[in-house]
Amino acid sequence: MEISPLSSPLLPIDYDGYRSADVTDRLGLIQKYKGHDAVDKSMIQEPTYIWNGQPYRQLVGEHTKFELIVAAHVLEHVPNLIMFLNDMASILEKEGQLRLIFPDYRYCFDWSRQPSRLADIIAAYVENRTKPTSADVYDYFALVHTGGVRNVPTEHWAVSDEMLSETRVLTPSLDWHAAAMTEVTHSHAAYVDVHVWRFDSTTFYEYMSFLTKVGLLKLQLVNIVPAQKNNFEIFASFEHVSTVIES
Repeated sequence: MEISPLSSPLLPIDYDGYRSADVTDRLGLIQKYKGHDAVDKSMIQEPTYIWNGQPYRQLVGEHTKFELIVAAHVLEHVPNLIMFLNDMASILEKEGQLRLIFPDYRYCFDWSRQPSRLADIIAAYVENRTKPTSADVYDYFALVHTGGVRNVPTEHWAVSDEMLSETRVLTPSLDWHAAAMTEVTHSHAAYVDVHVWRFDSTTFYEYMSFLTKVGLLKLQLVNIVPAQKNNFEIFASFEHVSTVIES
């Protein structure tokens, strides 16, 4: 199964066992991405499942399991990372794999923001968050735009981590502060989609390993490929935990 393949599925859609899930139907997706030139609307397929926030086990059926689940550029958007990963575990075959692709925040437009902390992940879980917080929305709109929406990884690779830390944006411009506050107000009544999580491969590995060790995560990270030079994508694979340690 593929989560939110949009116009660029990574798995062969003509395979008999192929299934996909998204937040709305094909026409809804075309409307949602109407202003996004990078999305080829003609390539968007009708999702097998339409997710409305329910547990994935309920969405696909109690007895449906998948050998492989793929999600590209989904992880950074989910408001509750532990819940999402455990949701995937609930529909994964015993020997199955969850494969994720997500950005190294240092090399995409999140470069100007602070990295996510372990405490942030745990807080989202214990608070049972179902949408980005006001802080998530403000941080995204205020700092990404103040820093400049630069999504060219070659530019970011040319800057050392030390220089990046020195140029990271701490306060927004007044214009983007005002714009961000408008988005925060809007988020109280509607779901505002933003990048909630910001990881590099090292912090992601450390956080996931710890969450599995203490029993909060029902999957274990079995492989991670850091972003390669002049690219920004991290590749990670998870499998079921053989014995979940009680917290």
